[in-house]
Amino acid sequence: MSVLVGLDREFDEHDTPRICGLVDLTENKLWLGSITATSLSIIPIEARAGQLAYITTYEYPLPSAEQIDHDLDAVDPNAVCSQMTRGSIFSQFENPVCAASWIGSASGHKTATLNSIH
Repeated sequence: MSVLVGLDREFDEHDTPRICGLVDLTENKLWLGSITATSLSIIPIEARAGQLAYITTYEYPLPSAEQIDHDLDAVDPNAVCSQMTRGSIFSQFENPVCAASWIGSASGHKTATLNSIH
């Protein structure tokens, strides 16, 4: 998570926070973090199978254990990215821009990204 300190927030007109996630496979833990103009926050998150833990740059820029999407079938990382730009709680966001997903299991992991700006 030291990448957050190294990169700092974006110094743009919106003072955009930087967000990131880290999966510790040896400890089986997920960490979400962000850096904003006023805070640096990194916390462990517990997401069960079939749940999506999330952090966003504007609506939910600070990591929180309550930021879990329970309405998800997390089998395919591309479907997760679609959900994060159009479905569930994310359908309420004004300008979904992009999404990144990581799905891990005992048999391995899969990743996907989606950039919705054309």
